[in-house]
Amino acid sequence: MPRLVLGIAIAAVLALVAAADAGAQCAMCRSALEQNTEVAAGFNNAILFLLAMPYTVFGGLAGYVLLTRRRRRVASERQASSRSSLDPARSAT
Repeated sequence: MPRLVLGIAIAAVLALVAAADAGAQCAMCRSALEQNTEVAAGFNNAILFLLAMPYTVFGGLAGYVLLTRRRRRVASERQASSRSSLDPARSAT
């Protein structure tokens, strides 16, 4: 548990250090894009696209895994119920 807390603390410090550099870059992009609104709109759309892609990919993978697990569970339940209905010793109890 202490290693986990230490790891989270180190990750938070690194994220804060990296955020300072990112803020400087955003100011430079903003000043460069204020001159042309069409380019700025395309740049904003590209940022939204890049933001949405990881969620789309991981959401699709998670949905696939959950669907596969559900199908396996339903199949095993059907198989177990068919076994118990075919076995007279089990159906008597």
